[in-house]
Amino acid sequence: MLKFLQNMKIRGKLFSGFFLLLAITVFIATFGAFQITSISSEYNYVMSYPIMRRSILQDMEVAMTDARRTMNLASMHAADIYGDGSDETANAEFRNIGITNQENLVLELRARLADDFVEFRNNLNADQRILSETRVIQLHQLEGLETAILHYIDHYILGIIMTAAREGDTATAVAVTTEAGGVDGTAPIIFGYFYVYGRLARNYGWAG
Repeated sequence: MLKFLQNMKIRGKLFSGFFLLLAITVFIATFGAFQITSISSEYNYVMSYPIMRRSILQDMEVAMTDARRTMNLASMHAADIYGDGSDETANAEFRNIGITNQENLVLELRARLADDFVEFRNNLNADQRILSETRVIQLHQLEGLETAILHYIDHYILGIIMTAAREGDTATAVAVTTEAGGVDGTAPIIFGYFYVYGRLARNYGWAG
């Protein structure tokens, strides 16, 4: 082989070097294009599925925090009075203004959360990289979160709190608000779900 190269004319050596360089260039370009396509595909997947689910979870947590704040404000409206407070009818009408505003905000938050749960489930079911048994576990966890949040909103806020606040029952409104947000209340359970999901996301790619 070495003797063949030594006997090759200069013109042949130049052409051989040129074609060798061209082949190397084509190989590098092809390999680079393949890598770029692979990276682009992976980026699209991450943005469309894990990152999207993490974003939805963050939206849920913000909505839950807003619902909790609205619950506190509704409880405070239970003590609202009009003027000197001697006219009970005027007091009730005045209370209802603030309470109705908070109730409408909660209903908007509930609708937003319902949409978030639907979007999360659809995204999870469309993710073809997740093992079927893992998907079942995640959907079960999601169902637990949804049940806890809707119970918190429907039972505590829209149910007991709004009723007590409209009746001017400050004691019940404050007591239930404290109970729901206490150590054994529904609110800590919900935020505990978010904490667990965050750990699952880091360890197993649950949401990102």
